Order: sequence, then structure tokens, then C-alpha cells
Amino acid sequence: MSFLSNFSFAFQKISLIKDIFEEGEYGEKKKIGIEKKDFLGVIQREKNFSEISFDENGHFKMNSRNYTLRCNTKIEPRKGDIIESFGDRYDVISVEKVIIEGKHDHNMAIIKMIS
Repeated sequence: MSFLSNFSFAFQKISLIKDIFEEGEYGEKKKIGIEKKDFLGVIQREKNFSEISFDENGHFKMNSRNYTLRCNTKIEPRKGDIIESFGDRYDVISVEKVIIEGKHDHNMAIIKMIS
């Protein structure tokens, strides 16, 4: 069994949707539009992050709705950006640059599915 057989991932078409702002006359930010970039990346369910909550009857429930997005460093998602893939929409929670064994740099974002 090879090392990679432990991982199940596939590159998929992903869209990054960013708000474009312009500085107003008094230094305030004004939204002037959106920018959409398509790229290939990997979205995986994140096992280490979960939401813990209680339903209306007080019963414990756990929603694992957080995912990780791995993408090329040329794609720079920011907190608050929207990710779209296969009709699902995700909100970017945080982003960090990751280097694997000194060879591959990529950006890793924690994203949350928008319900």
C-alpha cells in the first residue's frame, strides 16, 4: 500500500469571490464590486475543527461543517472572502501559508460551509 493511498483528495474547480473596495473621500472603504477567480484546489472536511451546540431540546449535537482549502500560493484568499465549488458556498475563516517538507508551498484556508 502506498503512502498516498491513505489520502483521498482530488483537484476540483473552485471560484474565489473577493469584494473590491475603494477608499472614499474621508478614508472610509466603499465596496465597488466583486472579483471572481477560478482555480484548481482541494477542499477536504476538517476533522480537527467542529462546532459544538445544543438543539432546542437541550440535546448535544456536533456539526463538523469546517473544511480546509489547499491552493497554490498565487491564489490568496482572505478572511471574509467566499469560496464556491460544485454549487456549495464557503466563508473563509482564516488563511496560513504551509510548506510541506521544504518542497511545496501552498496556502491553506479554514473555510466554513454557508448553510
